[in-house]
Amino acid sequence: MTYRLVDPHTVRLDARTPPGFLVVLDGHHPDWVAEDESGPVPVLRAQGRYRALPTPGGERHVTLRYRPRWRGSALALAALSGLAVTALLARR
Repeated sequence: MTYRLVDPHTVRLDARTPPGFLVVLDGHHPDWVAEDESGPVPVLRAQGRYRALPTPGGERHVTLRYRPRWRGSALALAALSGLAVTALLARR
């Protein structure tokens, strides 16, 4: 298996495996999502600490991305704050 860090929030895994699991020894967090050529891949917790991806075997190319659930609401709140600041400045 090859592990390639694309950026701080993206990991690329390339592997040729028998049926089973790909275990990534980075810390598990529920906001990691994975996909391969066929679509989404479940990211499971292994040994309470690591990430495990089920695989039917064969040649696999999986991309893992960290997508925090709070990101959308944080961006919306930042946009609303920007609008409030603009409105207050326009009032002066």
